[in-house]
Amino acid sequence: MKWLVGVDEVGRGPLAGPISVGVVVALERHYPKVCRAFRTLGSGDSKTLSAARRERVARGLRRMAARGEVLVAVRSVSATYIDRRGIVSAARRAVAAALRAVGANSALADVSLDAGLTAPKFFTQRSIVRGEAAHPLIGAASCLAKVSRDALMARLAAKYPGYGFEEHAGYGTLAHRRAIVALGPSAVHRRSFLKTILAAKLAT
Repeated sequence: MKWLVGVDEVGRGPLAGPISVGVVVALERHYPKVCRAFRTLGSGDSKTLSAARRERVARGLRRMAARGEVLVAVRSVSATYIDRRGIVSAARRAVAAALRAVGANSALADVSLDAGLTAPKFFTQRSIVRGEAAHPLIGAASCLAKVSRDALMARLAAKYPGYGFEEHAGYGTLAHRRAIVALGPSAVHRRSFLKTILAAKLAT
């Protein structure tokens, strides 16, 4: 029985925090039921859904996973790795880690990824433009990754106060950029993404 796998990432563009990849797997025989459940939950592109709706989708996925209807995982790669190896390498590393976490068998898995992502080459895979909206499993993976990363950034906000991670999840809002100028970068900032901001601070 073929494994149908959806993969998506969140956190490619922020100035701080990790990149996170979600994976949702459904056996072929469960796929129609899973699709109906996702439509009921309102799954889709996580960027277009409210935080409450994303939480609803994530809770629904966890319930389905507990019943054995899907497998789910989120794996993240740190800002330190992003600075050292680049965002593309970090995304690939997170995809591979998430697929390992669900025990995906390359001989059975049919992997669908949002455009720009790639699985290890031994997987049968396809990249779909705007995959979150076009493919239910990619949309579900998007919501799962977004909820997980937002929760992580809220925890980091308590550890690194003053930056507002709980509000913007590390993205480059005006308030966040001003905080970086005032406080300097934290241990979870992507220094390779801050060159313009830090150069402007040194010039003042």
